[in-house]
Amino acid sequence: MSGTPDVHHAGASGLVVSRVQVDCWGASYGSAKAVARAVEAAITAQTFTQGATRFDVILIDSERDDSTDETTPLFRTSLDLMVHSANAS
Repeated sequence: MSGTPDVHHAGASGLVVSRVQVDCWGASYGSAKAVARAVEAAITAQTFTQGATRFDVILIDSERDDSTDETTPLFRTSLDLMVHSANAS
């Protein structure tokens, strides 16, 4: 959704804070929530490197629920994540 480089008095720090939205869909409210809880367990407060990017921390900033108004309804839990990353080198 967005990304902002971190800057301090000496210039750019090399860190970037990005907001990422993850939509978790399910055939029931409970199944959408279960997917959201699985995403949360897999990524929250994890530190790892993927390719040339080091992920220092991923935190959930907000969460909201929604559903479609169709013949066969779908339920959604949206997670807004704050992703703190930097170049791994």
